[in-house]
Amino acid sequence: MVNQLAKFSPELASQTEPLRQLLKRDSLWSWGHPQEQSFQAVKKNLTSTPVLAHYCAGRETIIAADASNAGLGAVLLQIQPDGSRRPVSYISRSLTPAEKNYAVIEKEALAATWASERFSEYILGSTYTIETDHKPLVPLLTTKELYKMPPRIQRFRLHLMRFSPNVIHVSGKQQITADALSRAPASAPSEENIALVNDADVMAKQTLDGLPASSRKLQDIITQQKCDPEIVE
Repeated sequence: MVNQLAKFSPELASQTEPLRQLLKRDSLWSWGHPQEQSFQAVKKNLTSTPVLAHYCAGRETIIAADASNAGLGAVLLQIQPDGSRRPVSYISRSLTPAEKNYAVIEKEALAATWASERFSEYILGSTYTIETDHKPLVPLLTTKELYKMPPRIQRFRLHLMRFSPNVIHVSGKQQITADALSRAPASAPSEENIALVNDADVMAKQTLDGLPASSRKLQDIITQQKCDPEIVE
């Protein structure tokens, strides 16, 4: 129930941390003050009215995404008639053991891609903005040539091609909600999350196989051809 309603409250991810620790295999079962406090806070949260806006297809849509060493977090926002930014939905998840070994920029790229996939029912077929506090990520997801990017970034960039995002940099102060969600993820990676990376791998291979050879690759081919006796003859 908590996982199902987590998207309606940005606080549930942090409130359930003491309870989720009890679910770990190597954790001893101990119900103390932190667990009781967490349980009561979750109950109160679930019975309170969430402060969320209804999604409107005609309004400017923003996805603020962030990554930490623990997880990913994102919030879907829309600009209201009065100019305010109101949240429509919150999401968060923990990183897999493999994802925890990613470089910082790779985690940030994963966060933007994963958030777009999770919010696809809202953004597919329309333009939207991705906000990131990691400035080097902006050109990698927008203007930089595909073959010049690291392999993992290539895969995430390719996966974003079915969407129409405008990626911009914002200060960390504007990413408080997404940052908080990433540091206290509400759920573990699902099969869909794992499929995201697997699908990206397949798409990347198919696309990269059709890319023109780089200057360095062409020079390697020329060098090898000169050393091939059959071609020389």
